[in-house]
Amino acid sequence: MARYALILAGGDGTRAGGGVPKQFRELLGIPMLWWAVRSFHESDPSTNIIIVMHPGFFDDWDIMYRLLPEADRDIKVTVVCGGRDRIESTANGLMAVDGDESLVAVHDAARPVLSPELVSRLWRTAEIHHAAIPCVPEVNSLRRKMPAETEGFDTVPVDRAEFMAVQTPQVFRKSVLDDAFGKMIAEGRKPLFTDDASIVQSAGFPVFICDGDPDNIKVTTPSDFAIAEALLKMHR
Repeated sequence: MARYALILAGGDGTRAGGGVPKQFRELLGIPMLWWAVRSFHESDPSTNIIIVMHPGFFDDWDIMYRLLPEADRDIKVTVVCGGRDRIESTANGLMAVDGDESLVAVHDAARPVLSPELVSRLWRTAEIHHAAIPCVPEVNSLRRKMPAETEGFDTVPVDRAEFMAVQTPQVFRKSVLDDAFGKMIAEGRKPLFTDDASIVQSAGFPVFICDGDPDNIKVTTPSDFAIAEALLKMHR
């Protein structure tokens, strides 16, 4: 069963600051998006790695790639054009995947602290269940926003034990992703949620939950870079 990793690196990352797209900013001297490449390759060197990015970033990519250590440049990757949003970018990446029975991992480049162990766990789970996503327990206190017309409180507390935080990579059999995206497009609807698992589940396919990794953080704000570097040092 062939394995493909789609690393989505198309956002401009303006909230992260720094003057360049955050996926190209360095963590411990290595561009952020490349840490995920390393993890997928270490988990399984046969993985076909596809980086999906806006064509406006191709020059940044060329500069970044030339500056990588020689051993990293031996890792084969394919770069494809992203779309107008995450959905289109995933769909574009899927066009570069061969074989309906192939496994496809969709990962955010903004999650650089990805362990090869988590990747391997997701591959194994998806081989059995066709769709596997990593989740971690919610540790924050949560409140739900109430509709504007609701009388009384603007927010109400909810039981955090009922919720989990969803991470990437999310791994699916290609045929499942194709069917889910096909149904969404045929019905002319936009998903209410922000990840691929939600599209798959809304199309009627079951999604299997497996243990995620609390260190697999998403880099969003300037302070997240320091946290990610500290975590990468700890895992090296």
